[in-house]
Amino acid sequence: MPNKPTLRNDEWVQPYLRKYGKALALAIFLSVATSVFACALMFTSGYMISLAAAVPLTVLALHVPSLFVRIFGIGKPLLRYGEKLVSHDWVLRMTSEMRRKLFVVLEQRANNLDGRSKNTTLGSVLALLNDDIGNVQNLIMRSMLPLLSTWVFALVITGMCGVLSWHLAAIMLAVLLLLSVVVPLYSAAANSARTAAIKAAQKNIYDNLTDDVLGISDWILSGRQNDYLHRIDASLEKRARAKHAIAKFERNIALASQIIYCICIVAVLLWAYAVFCNPQELQGILGAIAASGSENAPAYAPNWIAAFILCLFPLMEAFAPLPSAAMEYTEQIDALSRLNSFNPESASKDDAAKPTRKAARTAAPAATPAATPAREDTAYCQISSTPDIRLSNVSFAYPNCEEIIHNVNLSIPFGEKLAITGRSGAGKTTLAKLILGALQPTCGEVTIGGINPATHQDDIWHTIGILHQHPKLFNMTLRENLAIGNPNASNAQMLQVLENVGLRARFDKLPHGLDSIVQESAFNFSGGEAHRIALARILLANQSIVVLDEPFASLDAQTEQQVLDTVMRTLAGKTLIAITHSETSLAAFDQTINLSELNNLGEIS
Repeated sequence: MPNKPTLRNDEWVQPYLRKYGKALALAIFLSVATSVFACALMFTSGYMISLAAAVPLTVLALHVPSLFVRIFGIGKPLLRYGEKLVSHDWVLRMTSEMRRKLFVVLEQRANNLDGRSKNTTLGSVLALLNDDIGNVQNLIMRSMLPLLSTWVFALVITGMCGVLSWHLAAIMLAVLLLLSVVVPLYSAAANSARTAAIKAAQKNIYDNLTDDVLGISDWILSGRQNDYLHRIDASLEKRARAKHAIAKFERNIALASQIIYCICIVAVLLWAYAVFCNPQELQGILGAIAASGSENAPAYAPNWIAAFILCLFPLMEAFAPLPSAAMEYTEQIDALSRLNSFNPESASKDDAAKPTRKAARTAAPAATPAATPAREDTAYCQISSTPDIRLSNVSFAYPNCEEIIHNVNLSIPFGEKLAITGRSGAGKTTLAKLILGALQPTCGEVTIGGINPATHQDDIWHTIGILHQHPKLFNMTLRENLAIGNPNASNAQMLQVLENVGLRARFDKLPHGLDSIVQESAFNFSGGEAHRIALARILLANQSIVVLDEPFASLDAQTEQQVLDTVMRTLAGKTLIAITHSETSLAAFDQTINLSELNNLGEIS
């Protein structure tokens, strides 16, 4: 993990601050001016309303405050609109350029790195694209701008109060320090652990979702759909608890801020009472405000008290976002750190070092997904332990297409090793899906041990296993990957199947044995090893029928022969159906059929 960036050394925000520095300064100025106008509007409105209610000595006394009410009333929304327009314009331009830059960097990494050396999961890339750019945008919009604007506004308010009275300035300085510094810092410190918990849970959700979606067929083929659906429940619950705790804290901190506001109002009210009930102090204050020291000034003292008190209420709006801004800062700065690890310059450094996710996961075992709970045994349709497979007058056509399977009759006795070949598009995969029950024949019947696989999907997977061309290994421990085939398997059983598939020597080199992490898409294993791990998973499930779907297409000749030998040895006594283009592997099978010939001849047994 890269060091926490600052705005001096990061490569994502700092360049845009230079490029849009004037826009940032203008946005801060407009935000401060808006807050000043809001306070001034309440000040003049409070003075005018209280003056009108008290029946002024002369109607001309209402003319000047009414003029300022119009000025501030019109100026406030105009300034607010200008501030939103300026800030949103350059921030959205910045994030648009950042997204383009991120896509370019990811493309460069994809082109320059060998696939098996990548240490970035699809979940982390999804988080970058979906969350991190948005968090960096919020770093500007919801943290930097509010904090900088409010701090400048606090200095302006304190300075204006200092012109009138150092007592008033001292009151406002104490209150504004609490609201703009102490409360935000306390909020950030108190919620740092909760924010980290949300971040960790979100990362696990992204990693598990992308991992599971890519390997959904393996979950279904293992008959563990419910486990698949609930595997992220723990992360969702952890994230929800942390969010609930933060929401509760925000309510409490908002209440505390309101209490501080109330104390501030009472303090200013006491100050105003002491000042405006003292003729000597009153003349000095009025002289500073309006250069008015007339003999009628004491008559307007209540109006000035109302004006000062009402002037405080816009402070609530200005300082309310600061606790949330400070709490979000940790998440936002972490997003900036992750983005800095994806610089084109740092990409080459990362590639040279090639840190492994295995090491990271070993250092932080808490991030390792918990073992999937065992599926409860449920009653299912009893299938013979030595089932045969029969296709009787089977035809199949996809909607609005010609028939791809035509009147096929096929009998596969239990224990036979059958290879299905044929040209591309001849229907080999379609035939396998009909046998697996994933498709219903247009006409005819498919049975396994006398049972229709299409109508007993949840039951048939206890009998059938499948080994894909690109077997899916999950971003979990080796133990958890193997347990997908049999969640109740013991360590001894797992070690035995690893021995059976010829992986014991490789297993002995793993740093943590069965608890070693299998990286996403098995980047830390070779293609042949990935096939063998998937085969070991099938052996643990102890299924009677195994379907090989182009298992050798991506392997070199030597690895193909090794995997083939392992398959034939470990699956001896089981039914094996292989869909393959490889001519070198056909001799190992009991029977080979060409699907085009099968469609023409109609019957093979």
